[in-house]
Amino acid sequence: MTDLAFLVHQTQSMRRDLLSFLKTLPADVLMTSLPEYGQGNILSTLTHVTDCYGGWVGRTLLLIRR
Repeated sequence: MTDLAFLVHQTQSMRRDLLSFLKTLPADVLMTSLPEYGQGNILSTLTHVTDCYGGWVGRTLLLIRR
């Protein structure tokens, strides 16, 4: 497995595990205000991570520059 293929596999695996865990949480927990936590709550932090992942995919796999 190439380095890039390994990174893609690891990223997909971690994302799957994270989303599976988040599905077990009540919606109100995802939006509970946590000022010291990342973007202020779990949902906003997840959105931020998703945006970063999209940027990484664009730059790394699709060779798109912003």
